Amino acid sequence: MRPKTPRRTLLLYWKATKGYRGWLSLHVLTVALATFFQNIVTPYLLAQGVRIMPDYLANAGNNFSDFFGLTITLYLGCQVGAWVFWRLSGWAVVVFEIGVMAKLDQANFDHL
Repeated sequence: MRPKTPRRTLLLYWKATKGYRGWLSLHVLTVALATFFQNIVTPYLLAQGVRIMPDYLANAGNNFSDFFGLTITLYLGCQVGAWVFWRLSGWAVVVFEIGVMAKLDQANFDHL
């Protein structure tokens, strides 16, 4: 089956993704989560740290970890979470691409 139109090409590709759509979904989900943690949560946490800085500086007796401990912990957690989600995304896309490309190659040979 040699596709003659873009629609048929996409249909052939969609058929080849059967059995690998879970990996595609995992890839899309983990990219969204990694982006959320890196681009939304992290700047929010940094803004929170900047917001509480004047209160910390106002009194010389304030303990640093009391003011910034939770913010720093959450920041590090977001960075680690984003890293984990990017790694999962890379793994999912590799498994997805290898499987789909193998099916497409087999479809080409079957056509011969």
